[in-house]
Amino acid sequence: MPPKHKRISAFLSNIFLCCGLLCMSTLLCLESVEGFVNIDTGYTRKAKSQTHCSLLRPIKYQQISPPMDPLAASSNSQGEDQIYFIREALFVDMSPAADILTDGFFSEKTNFVTYQFEKLKTYLSLESSFPNPSEAHKMIVACRNTDGKVLALAEVDGRPSDKPDAPPRPYMCNVAVDRVFRKMGVASKLIEACEEEVLKWGRTEIFLRVRENNNAAINMYKKLGYDVENISIDKDSNDSLLLMKKDLAKEADATTAATGNMKIWGSEFLEL
Repeated sequence: MPPKHKRISAFLSNIFLCCGLLCMSTLLCLESVEGFVNIDTGYTRKAKSQTHCSLLRPIKYQQISPPMDPLAASSNSQGEDQIYFIREALFVDMSPAADILTDGFFSEKTNFVTYQFEKLKTYLSLESSFPNPSEAHKMIVACRNTDGKVLALAEVDGRPSDKPDAPPRPYMCNVAVDRVFRKMGVASKLIEACEEEVLKWGRTEIFLRVRENNNAAINMYKKLGYDVENISIDKDSNDSLLLMKKDLAKEADATTAATGNMKIWGSEFLEL
């Protein structure tokens, strides 16, 4: 085939690839809209996801005071804070969760075409690994109370793995927050919810991996009580990864001791 024809063929192939990825992205967006979750009941309008939603009821609610939504600023003249809550993920949350994860982990390493490809891969990965309620595996999301929009995701997996390079379990991963709502404590609330799930499983340790150059995430995890265990190399990216661990039992003992000391001090103060 002449070089000119090869260039034309490659150009047309790229166009078809872009069109295919755009179509898939559009379908994912439509699925997210059609699968809007009623925040009062926890059920979805999509019939095919009723099975998942009937099993996964909203869990512990958390109220967070985030910055005002830029889109609503003009209509909210009183400046009232919006309320957010934490719940278990529903199957229809996987599409917006994939958007958040792709933006958080791949936006600076991809172009328009490869970004769509990573987004599709992320969605399919989340969809295929959606938790079974009978297993020690949870996906947890943060949602806007006004419309149920998914703002953040975290996943914790306590199932044993046969892979030789698998991290210790329970393992927390896929912690990501919509860029508009970052640095407002949403990630910390999700992490606390994951830790509570681990305690429910009867486990007292939780692990995670983070890239060595991600100083913001490392500092956050350290503030939350996580310590560095070791350093490894990611086979795919050659990046250095820190394995971090938190002893939940130690933290619980410290909290109990601090509470006890406060009670003793209070009683002595009252006697005086």
